[in-house]
Amino acid sequence: MSASLASVPTRARLRSRRRATVLAGAAVVLLPWTVHISVMLPAQHSAQHWNAAWVGLNIVMIIAIATTAWGSWRGHPIVIQASLVAAVLLCVDAWFDTVTASAGTFAATLAMAALIELPAAIFFAVVSWRAFSGLRAVGVNFREIG
Repeated sequence: MSASLASVPTRARLRSRRRATVLAGAAVVLLPWTVHISVMLPAQHSAQHWNAAWVGLNIVMIIAIATTAWGSWRGHPIVIQASLVAAVLLCVDAWFDTVTASAGTFAATLAMAALIELPAAIFFAVVSWRAFSGLRAVGVNFREIG
């Protein structure tokens, strides 16, 4: 048993291991599902609420970025989660922008992903990591929290 894990109370260790087992199981279940949808989904699809999907994604990105800003101004640990969510959403946005781009807009879309969205995602991931590292540096034990 590692030294850091040994210092964690037994109940928290069990909860952490159960959570890890459930999450690993979810990842394993997603593998065959991903293969299934790669074979079953059509290459093209017309969506009824295409604009709502994109507007919704952008609204959630705005909330994540604004929450990161608020947490940064307040010195609140929510910065860790909010900036990580912003990073992931920016990657999702870049991915779907690129794979749904028409032939005429593909180059511009790819450039926007490479020059704006992905660098912004990296920025937010670094913000999250630094905030997390800062809390660990002052002795916050995340195993006891979860």
